[in-house]
Amino acid sequence: MNTKMMRLRSVIVGTALLAGVIAPIATAAPASATSSLVSIGDASAVEGNLGQGRVISFPIALDAPTTVDVHVDWKIQLVGTATAADVKYVVNGFKTATIRAGKVQAFANAVIYSDTVVESDETFEIHILGATGADVDDHMAVGTVIDDDSESTSTSILGAGGGSVHEGNLGTRQGKIWVTLSAPSLTPVSVVATLTDTGAGTFYKAFTKTLMFRPGQYKKPIVLTIYPNAATTGDRIVTLMLSGATNGANIMTPAVATTIVDDDDASAARIYSISDSRLTPEQVLRAQALIDVSTTATAQYAGLVGWSALNAALLQRGYTSIGDGGTGFEHYTNSVFLNDGIELNASKVESIVLQRQSNGLWVLGAAMYILNNGKTMADVPEIAGTFTTWHDHQNLCWNGSVVVGFLVNGTCTAGVFRATPPMLHVWMTLQACGPFIGTEGFGGGTCTH
Repeated sequence: MNTKMMRLRSVIVGTALLAGVIAPIATAAPASATSSLVSIGDASAVEGNLGQGRVISFPIALDAPTTVDVHVDWKIQLVGTATAADVKYVVNGFKTATIRAGKVQAFANAVIYSDTVVESDETFEIHILGATGADVDDHMAVGTVIDDDSESTSTSILGAGGGSVHEGNLGTRQGKIWVTLSAPSLTPVSVVATLTDTGAGTFYKAFTKTLMFRPGQYKKPIVLTIYPNAATTGDRIVTLMLSGATNGANIMTPAVATTIVDDDDASAARIYSISDSRLTPEQVLRAQALIDVSTTATAQYAGLVGWSALNAALLQRGYTSIGDGGTGFEHYTNSVFLNDGIELNASKVESIVLQRQSNGLWVLGAAMYILNNGKTMADVPEIAGTFTTWHDHQNLCWNGSVVVGFLVNGTCTAGVFRATPPMLHVWMTLQACGPFIGTEGFGGGTCTH
């Protein structure tokens, strides 16, 4: 389960319920997953003062091994406080991590730059753009560059950063913590690293080891071994303790926390029906209100059948196609509504989606609300938890308002790369995973249209 999708802000849908009646929305049974789920965990590291090649290692993990290689494309996004002076960043560039058949993990390594400027910790994001051989579950991780320049510079500063690792159901996986010195030492420096607490032997492997930095060295990796667990136990925090540094090294981070993310939390599973008992009464009201006002707002297209009639009606109302009709779902956007600063307003729906039926005829598919430019998945408003499935696109190439391709080896062969803000479908046609499913982008889970 994508826990970051639950970091939501509250919003009130600014329209009244039609007829004041809450009617359950019929949905088909949820589609089952056909492949493993891939997720990425948060990570952090101390920036240091000198030394090239410092990295932050983000664990990319499957919930279970597969019989084929899984290729995961990932990209650094400078959407936090970090800049290209802090993190090695390539515009329109991405890298691919490969999880070999039978294995469950690989790492995305982001290079960070050291400096001597006293500043706050800086953040950036790693986004999974897509995967072959697995479905994307948790597609975004936060990286933190920990500043160590407020510490005394008369001695070497020794520190490390934690993060998170998804536990999975099968196969042992790892977390990687980089223990670093602020600058290469002229003399040997050692430190004792200990990991032992409640749950050792069941959820992770305990250890005590001594790390030795020889003259000229400044970074050492510590690998945390995380055991799979199919039970619902909740997230678990384990703490790496650093102690006993020699030759005057000052330990900046004596306790380094890593979260083992429980991806078996039944209460956090996605919801596909408005009649699901896990929804609160307030969530039901908000979801039903959004369905009702969206149905009313798109009623003018509901009676039209065939692409020509629908296209003409949408053009008349200021909508233009983004050119993706070959997928069977053609999106039309209204540039005025996209740029008016207004969100979740049924009278100004940013996008209308047409759907091609099995008989070849096109019908109204969905209203789609798009947040303001610059928003990310961390900004999506709370409507009905995981029932309202927000998604975004991080791999599209555009020529104006038309999609002309996808990123290939980090670049657009045509057009320019532009990430989308989060968006939310409200489907008028029956979808296997409910009226808000959004699987064509990231954040949509394993169900398909």
